[in-house]
Amino acid sequence: CVWVCVWVFRFIFQIYRGFFHALGTMVKQEGPLSLYRGLSTTLIGVMPYIGMSFSTYITTKHFLSSLSTTATAFSKHESSNWNKAIAGATAGFVSKCIVHPFDVVKKREQVLCVNVFHVCAR
Repeated sequence: CVWVCVWVFRFIFQIYRGFFHALGTMVKQEGPLSLYRGLSTTLIGVMPYIGMSFSTYITTKHFLSSLSTTATAFSKHESSNWNKAIAGATAGFVSKCIVHPFDVVKKREQVLCVNVFHVCAR
């Protein structure tokens, strides 16, 4: 997926005629590792995203189920669909807000090597 993002950014600047032309040109001129430019920042960003998303979802779901006045001792840990939806939306929002700086760095790392007139090789 990372190399697709690199290709999309470069295609915007009209460097390549199409997907396969871009793939071949990048591998020939810059080597196969050019397809993975930005992968390190992606991996660094994924770890906190998944951890924060999971923990926020579980915490919010348990909090909302504890607020329910109709919860019995047996169904205390069961959540309604609304609680799950709210917990999921909250988890996605919080996680994305925390990981967004990593996405900005990743995109800049991918795009900085692209110029309208040439592609610099690293």
